[in-house]
Amino acid sequence: SCLVGSEMCIRDSDCSEGGLAVALAEMCIGGRCGAIIDIDGIGSGDVFSRLWSESLGRIIVSVEAEHELAFVEMMEGADIHLIGMVTETSDLIVEDGYDTVFHSDVDDLTHSWKGSLDMTGAVE
Repeated sequence: SCLVGSEMCIRDSDCSEGGLAVALAEMCIGGRCGAIIDIDGIGSGDVFSRLWSESLGRIIVSVEAEHELAFVEMMEGADIHLIGMVTETSDLIVEDGYDTVFHSDVDDLTHSWKGSLDMTGAVE
């Protein structure tokens, strides 16, 4: 993509491993930030499908507010959705319209993510 490595793109992630939910969590963990996300309108499936369906074709891009219009213009013709914004809090909040689907502290997500890694080298 022309965005990867550009000043316009802060962070990006595909949805190939764990879907949108994991991509968002990884972006918040890596960026040490929170986000407010609304998944209403990003597909016809149920909440589980919209959050956890894995796809190489879906990419999440974080763009500074000052570059939002240029980003949208650059992506003309692509199926894009503005789904939320980065916050300076430590909370990842995912909503589906008016319903809160998920709310977690990014530090808790980081702890869970690190806890799932086998740091022993599989030596018992």
